[in-house]
Amino acid sequence: TEMAEGAGRRVDCGGGGDMSRWMRDTCMSVDRLFIKAGGTMVGIEKCAVPQSETIMPSARPVRFGLELNGGSSDRMGFEVGEKVEGLPR
Repeated sequence: TEMAEGAGRRVDCGGGGDMSRWMRDTCMSVDRLFIKAGGTMVGIEKCAVPQSETIMPSARPVRFGLELNGGSSDRMGFEVGEKVEGLPR
């Protein structure tokens, strides 16, 4: 399984809450951005290990998770506290 360069996968947590994910069914390394309602990034999990059962929780309640290819958050210069545009309200 692979994802095109610059592509991503959004996970909508609904009303917002704690997000805990693992990589058991994922065969590629991903960076996961944790985004609260309103669009502010509150955490970044970098280069998650493929097929790991280690739980990766958000540090705070979030509305969205955004998964990118592993290493993309550094290449794109993403930082906690930045605003992400274009998300559903």
